[in-house]
Amino acid sequence: MMKYNTFSDYRKFNPKEELKNINFYIDIPIFSKRIEFYFKALIVQESLTKSIAVNEKINLEQLLDSSPDNIYAEEFYTIILQIMDFHLGIEFKVGKSFAFLKEINQSILDDQVVDLTNIDDFIFNALNLRAANGLSLIDNLTNDDFLVNRVENNSKPIFFAGKSLPVFNKFIKESYYIDTNIDTDDDGFSDRVLVQVTRPDTTNKVPVLLCADPYFEGTNEMEQNLNTIEGNLKEKSVTEFKTQKISNYPTAPAKIIKDGIKKPEHRSENQESNNIPLNDFFIPRGFAVAYVAGLGTRNSDGMRTTGDRAETLTYSKAVEFLSGNEKGFYTRYGEEKVTIQWTNGSVAMTGRSYLGTLATATATQNPRGLKTIISESAISNWYDYYRENGLVVAPGGFPGEDADVLALDTYSRWFSGADYLKTHEKFLSHMEKLREQQDRDTGNYNNFWNDRNYLLEASNIKIDCLYAHGLNDWNVKPINVYNVNQIAKNAKIKVILHQGEHISPHNIQSIDYLDICNLWLSNHLYNIDNKIVDTLPNIIVENNRTPDQWKEQSAWGGKNNKEIKLGSSIVSYSDNLTHIFKDKFDQKLTKYEDSFALNDPVFKDQCFVFNYQPDEKFTINGQVKIETEISTNQRTGLLSAALYEIKPQKISTKTPAPVPDRFFQITPHQERTPLVNFNQKSFEYRLITFGHLNLQNIQGPGIVNEIIPNTPLKLTLALQPTIYEVLKISKLRLILFGSDMKYTIHVVTPQTYQINLNKSKLKIPFSL
Repeated sequence: MMKYNTFSDYRKFNPKEELKNINFYIDIPIFSKRIEFYFKALIVQESLTKSIAVNEKINLEQLLDSSPDNIYAEEFYTIILQIMDFHLGIEFKVGKSFAFLKEINQSILDDQVVDLTNIDDFIFNALNLRAANGLSLIDNLTNDDFLVNRVENNSKPIFFAGKSLPVFNKFIKESYYIDTNIDTDDDGFSDRVLVQVTRPDTTNKVPVLLCADPYFEGTNEMEQNLNTIEGNLKEKSVTEFKTQKISNYPTAPAKIIKDGIKKPEHRSENQESNNIPLNDFFIPRGFAVAYVAGLGTRNSDGMRTTGDRAETLTYSKAVEFLSGNEKGFYTRYGEEKVTIQWTNGSVAMTGRSYLGTLATATATQNPRGLKTIISESAISNWYDYYRENGLVVAPGGFPGEDADVLALDTYSRWFSGADYLKTHEKFLSHMEKLREQQDRDTGNYNNFWNDRNYLLEASNIKIDCLYAHGLNDWNVKPINVYNVNQIAKNAKIKVILHQGEHISPHNIQSIDYLDICNLWLSNHLYNIDNKIVDTLPNIIVENNRTPDQWKEQSAWGGKNNKEIKLGSSIVSYSDNLTHIFKDKFDQKLTKYEDSFALNDPVFKDQCFVFNYQPDEKFTINGQVKIETEISTNQRTGLLSAALYEIKPQKISTKTPAPVPDRFFQITPHQERTPLVNFNQKSFEYRLITFGHLNLQNIQGPGIVNEIIPNTPLKLTLALQPTIYEVLKISKLRLILFGSDMKYTIHVVTPQTYQINLNKSKLKIPFSL
């Protein structure tokens, strides 16, 4: 039975007062009247009381007709489970509601009898339980108009147990412009950027969720613009790049042509989805949502710059405008300024991938009004996305992509005919400059990447930050969230680590992610005292063996290391993998990776394979490291390393599957969202972690050393950080090799490597 784990803590709240908040309290000193009031209100159709069993003998209608003075708590939860759409007789048995709720990790009361003294406590507890579709019972009820006739009006937000409820059903859409004060398209004037807002139709001031979304105005077809991934590594000049401050843009004057026509507000009784579930979830709960596509997007000025200071400054300006601290404009070129009056002055940034990346970037600047960020699968250093230790690497699944390709992908400005004619040639020139500066020839850390390294300023972050990331996300790799968590010591950072890839966890059954986010934003943007920052663990990680189990950790990164010697001899292997990939596997990556991990004979002499049998159960906690001494017969070379578990029994899948017949609504009256979960399954192997290093960069990505053929180099290669439970029966396999067909350049010219195993060890950070 899959668990419904709950990390949102509502025990500090007074049940009676919370029920009064939603006008769901009746002060009648007769138990039968109280229980009838509550149960009939909780059921969508009163006639359904006959279909809800209380025990083997009577249904709910019969119970209410009997005017009881009390009921057994077992019967109470039997009724509640059916209201929450759990199936009696299939998922739980009569007389076993207590046991079932505890088995699925729901928090229930211990009293054995429900009577006048505790009925309010039980109802409050029930409303906070997670229903079969993953949402709390109160959220499901409000989606079904539970509060429509229960509150005086829906013009102000309503909170229950520290969380906002979806009470707004009328919305206003409007657009503004902000002046960035920088000039990225070199026309001599400051770039203006479009801000698009959807907010509840209310006279109350509301906070804002800002989503920095470069994809919002559309994207381009990229396949023909991908960079080549086949070729030889370049011999580099011995040099050292010294980390410096991030480059700033000079300020530019505003460009005023005419006032133009102010777009009127658009009122609607329908909430349109923008396909970002977390944002959609909060609009009817009393939060405005603003989308800013940014520089170089449709109906905005500027050029795409892929993550540099220009983007950071743009979204910082947007935060200060949306919090009421800066003026904006009604039109793109007009001079009539506006200060928004409907904001309560508090802004959060949300988003996944590039969107969440820009939230982290903006947080390093501490713009006025930014109270928190919720960032999913986000980059903290663009070098760690497109490069690794002096090598060009691809984000998982996107070979040939680079900063230039992403800039072109998101350059929607030319979807406007007038802007296309005005900026087309300039943009092509801008792209050439990007390609040159990103330097695919060397893969070195340089000024281009330095300007896109938010870790340099992560210690400036003062706000609380909530991060979610997949431990199997090989697109935005875990090093990104690991590093920001290690460096941003002046902020309270909370990290949720799931077993998935590049996904949002909003609809995962086994964790109450939406409730956590609701508590988080209600606290930071509405100042609701729900103690979420104090009660939420620093690290919450989904177990890789039993995916419905989530563990709390105080820190990510173990202090103890298992040091495992790799051998005592000198071994050799070749790197002819590019030709094997083409000739033996017809460039079919999945088949190639499967055969490689399982030590297919075709890879004999193409890698070094080390098998390790643990002597105890432990958890890998942090960055596995390889210390070795290696030489090669060329003046260039690379080392790749991959750590696998071979034939793991019943571990978590990496892709969540829909839970049969379980759907929920992100917002009232919208399409149903499937509930999903990671399942247990046996595999031939599981990639635990991996890493790559250019042998010309053994001291760091910005420091180049010479390779003298056949001369040993001592180095340490740190792999991607992870948290992974290893059993005593687990079989671990470390493979050291050259070209990685999924990530690195496909080296064409074969070469040989030698490793001194006597001077090589595997270092595994662990906790028991």
